[in-house]
Amino acid sequence: MKKTLVIMLCCVFSLALFTGCGSKKKDKSNIPNSAQDQEVNEKVNKDAEVDGFSITNVVLVKEETGKSFKATITNTTNEAKTVKFLTVTFKDDKDVEIKKVKAMVDNTIQPGGTYNLVLTLSADVMDAENVTYVFE
Repeated sequence: MKKTLVIMLCCVFSLALFTGCGSKKKDKSNIPNSAQDQEVNEKVNKDAEVDGFSITNVVLVKEETGKSFKATITNTTNEAKTVKFLTVTFKDDKDVEIKKVKAMVDNTIQPGGTYNLVLTLSADVMDAENVTYVFE
């Protein structure tokens, strides 16, 4: 009886081992699909020149986790410039303000140096057609 039980258990464990470990399929349910899980506002993705700064790589994106605005700020002057705050204003197609965000930068940007701005937004600014910047 013991021998039969041991043989049956060995068969069950072997079968479980081969079926579980031999599978090459990967669960992709937790990997976000960028085309499905995010919406990009192409209208505001424009470079700008303001007060000796070049604003490039502008992206306004709505993802599952929320909305974010990203830009690279480059000092285009020959002297270091200190930025305490940057006010970013989102406007609709009639140039009416949708949302104004004042971001604390508090950074000195050297000539040719860059600062990566990342804003997490709670307001719905995905309908914005234009973005303006004010450095303080």
